[in-house]
Amino acid sequence: MSGPVAVVAGAATPIGREVARLLKEHGVALMLTDINADHLARVAADLGQTGGAVATRVLDVNEPEAWVRLFQHVEASMGPVQILVNAADFDPGAAVAGMSADDWARTVAVNLSGVVYGLAAVAPWIQGRALPVSIMTTAGQRAEDDGQGPCYLARRAALAIVDRWAGELAADGVRVVALRIPASDPGAVPALVRRAVHALDRRRVPEGSPAPKAADS
Repeated sequence: MSGPVAVVAGAATPIGREVARLLKEHGVALMLTDINADHLARVAADLGQTGGAVATRVLDVNEPEAWVRLFQHVEASMGPVQILVNAADFDPGAAVAGMSADDWARTVAVNLSGVVYGLAAVAPWIQGRALPVSIMTTAGQRAEDDGQGPCYLARRAALAIVDRWAGELAADGVRVVALRIPASDPGAVPALVRRAVHALDRRRVPEGSPAPKAADS
């Protein structure tokens, strides 16, 4: 497989589906994952009608070993992952007060821990390689929360970890571009996808150039 490979977690969410569609338009091979097998199959069927490589795998982002097995499978069957999209989400609603312990635990598990487990699993496959990498992470799914909902708050912690991780890899010579996908501005998604794909072109970065800092979009 000659083109870049992307793993899209939460491919059946509205943002995940749109990012996957745009990546495919740019010639990116896709490994689509989601916890809902039926929704995932429908997304894959829609995208598969336009040609190109589209594979699927059911994934619970809160299972670290499932992430490890996923990247092992992608590496063996599709090639090195250069784009990781974190679009899986669980949204208990806008109110923090009165939220159940179970809902809070699931909010953290999907919106924060799921992102961290994905980063931990992909790291061994990109460290030590001269591969540019793009990480795309949603900033929270509910535009109407005004930045105060539990989903958004958990995701903000995940974004901070992504930024730190990207900076650490940059110090080791791995070019990482971290892009935040705002739920409140769907119109920004095409430009972010173009930026993610653009960052993978080695010809645009002279040999010996320092790795760029993680971007806040």
